[in-house]
Amino acid sequence: MRSQDPPGKKRNTHKEVSGLLILALWICGIPLSSCDTAFSSATITAEEFRFSPNLVKLPALQKVRLIVRNQGRERHVFQSPILALKDVRFDKNSLVGPWKSADGIPLQPGKRIELSLVLPEGLYPFRCLIRGHKGMEGTLMVVK
Repeated sequence: MRSQDPPGKKRNTHKEVSGLLILALWICGIPLSSCDTAFSSATITAEEFRFSPNLVKLPALQKVRLIVRNQGRERHVFQSPILALKDVRFDKNSLVGPWKSADGIPLQPGKRIELSLVLPEGLYPFRCLIRGHKGMEGTLMVVK
């Protein structure tokens, strides 16, 4: 038989307890969003007329998620030698029309592409191929 709580005492629900646990972890500085240690990730933002950041460090020979998003008003094209590598994966359904790695990945304003890749150590340039977007370039620095 279950005992009765005294009048006026509130019982904690599972939602309240889990909420308190999440709050405690957040206060302690324990990241909740990076529980999947199988992936390192980085984000490159395309704007008028630059990539930010233009130098991105990634770990060599590890699975990496690279997100390239267009936050500008103009269409941009992300082009890099990494797109021709056999281990690069991304959703080609988000592309409009035929696509070749040398052409780069077109990014309409407000859109993004997510690449999954494993790269050997080295420097990999990236740039926007659109005429007039000169200087819109950067480097992926893949290190051990």
